Amino acid sequence: MNRRGLVVWWSAWLLTGCPSDPTPGHDCVGEPDFFLTIKSETGALPWDLRLEVEYGAGSESFTFLPGAKPQIVFCSAVPAELGQGGAASGASAGDATTEAGEGGATAGGGGSASSGARHGSLECELYTEGPATIELMALGFETVERDLKLDAEQCTTNVELELELEEVAP
Repeated sequence: MNRRGLVVWWSAWLLTGCPSDPTPGHDCVGEPDFFLTIKSETGALPWDLRLEVEYGAGSESFTFLPGAKPQIVFCSAVPAELGQGGAASGASAGDATTEAGEGGATAGGGGSASSGARHGSLECELYTEGPATIELMALGFETVERDLKLDAEQCTTNVELELELEEVAP
């Protein structure tokens, strides 16, 4: 093949070899994968509540006690007085802290169990970038374990959980 033929062949290959633009998907950049609401049948969350989140890149824990800087789990406590209305202006991720698992840095955190604050519910944004397994634990309450899967139709999948008191054997 001569030079001209080679140039024509190469140009045709370049023009026909490029794939079309991908179809636009959901623009979910910066949106949490899951929005988790945790309540208790007693109306107030226990002070020793622990949320464990396992996801593809590791794990992270949340407690009301001072702990580590959040990486994927960002929770806001809703005071019991507000009921189910949403987070108060004073409730933020600093009011409740997380403990990073697998290589997370430790940092001082917000509220403590001795502060006397009663939390009616907990609202958490989880940035897991895929499916996750969560586990809720507290003294006197049944342990709750749930596998979370992303909803392909929505950027953020809403999940509501309720802690139930442990049944005491007679």
